[in-house]
Amino acid sequence: MSGKKNSRSRSAARRKTSRPGDRQRIKLLLAALFVVGFLILCLVVLGHLRQTYHSVPPPPIVPEVVESPDRSSLILDIQLELDSTLWRAGVPFDRLRIVADAEKVSYEVRAGMPAEKVLTELAERLIALSPDARLDLSTPQKTMTIRHGGEVLFRIRFLEDEKKVLPPAPKPKLAIIVDDLGADLGTAKALLKIDLPLTFAVMPHVGKSREVAQLAHSRKREVMLHIPMEPQSYPAADPGRGALFNRLSRRELEERMAGYLKEIPHVVGGNNHMGSSFTENQDGMAVVFESLGKRKLFFIDSRTTPRSVAPGVARQAGIPFAARDVFLDNVRDVEAISREIRKLAGLARRNGQAIGICHPYPQTIEALSREAETLRMQGIEVVPASSLVRPPSS
Repeated sequence: MSGKKNSRSRSAARRKTSRPGDRQRIKLLLAALFVVGFLILCLVVLGHLRQTYHSVPPPPIVPEVVESPDRSSLILDIQLELDSTLWRAGVPFDRLRIVADAEKVSYEVRAGMPAEKVLTELAERLIALSPDARLDLSTPQKTMTIRHGGEVLFRIRFLEDEKKVLPPAPKPKLAIIVDDLGADLGTAKALLKIDLPLTFAVMPHVGKSREVAQLAHSRKREVMLHIPMEPQSYPAADPGRGALFNRLSRRELEERMAGYLKEIPHVVGGNNHMGSSFTENQDGMAVVFESLGKRKLFFIDSRTTPRSVAPGVARQAGIPFAARDVFLDNVRDVEAISREIRKLAGLARRNGQAIGICHPYPQTIEALSREAETLRMQGIEVVPASSLVRPPSS
């Protein structure tokens, strides 16, 4: 009897502890533990991702061609320092006569030699550019010689006391092409405020291509077709919708070129957007030049590859041609771009003309605005790109 009573008591106790309310609380507790565990796991994963993201910097934006320093670049840097020295010494550029040959560049300056302090600074700047650069002075003969590794690069004669009259040198000319235009009107309007006859290279198949070309033409700026072409780094670098690719047939290339020229009004010539691979394609470039030649348009090679076949194919096709000399804004810094503009001006003084290419970056717009007056003061004539292309026979 006592055993049965104890059994009933234990059953009652079990029923008491397993009431519905108790079971609900257990479920809630388990759910809470699951949620807390899930949140902890999420925090661990997010922390790992955050650490990984910050430990690997985003890939830099790299131009299709990053030109390594070479002899020609060094010569331009040296010439920039020489020009800056004469400028600081109060020598206006209309009192210079520059003659370049295969061996050296000769300056004839209708002024006295700069002060010793100025020349010492020039010598220090040259050494900073290259330990092999040296400035030699001959005070009795009123000459300066700039050498590099024993090679004479520049010889400067000062003619202050001589009665020799220098014949007026032709005014050096340069053209500045702004690539990648057409995405918006605001950038085009900002460029039009700069008091320089910039050349607008407009991309097809972007938001405001036609409107930008029409606006530039209405403001008497030259319009070029900025032809998208396959780069060597494709598909990592995308030349844009409807670009010219090596795999396309002749008919497809012709149709795409016709479409570009129909879309962009007022074009007088073209240049390549990217294209380090396509401009090495003899057959593909022949199609491009045939399309341009039918409309009597010129081509300027942006020189995104040293193996471009554009010069030879253009000559065969009989279209006017030129090539870019300097990329002005590989470094997106106002001071760096201004320096490249001055180097371009020095190249124009040396060779009679030069072509620079830039992009519609805010830093580039500021640098162009800043250097516009300086170019005029230096006697540099900024001209539309068409003024500097060679005729087919040359």
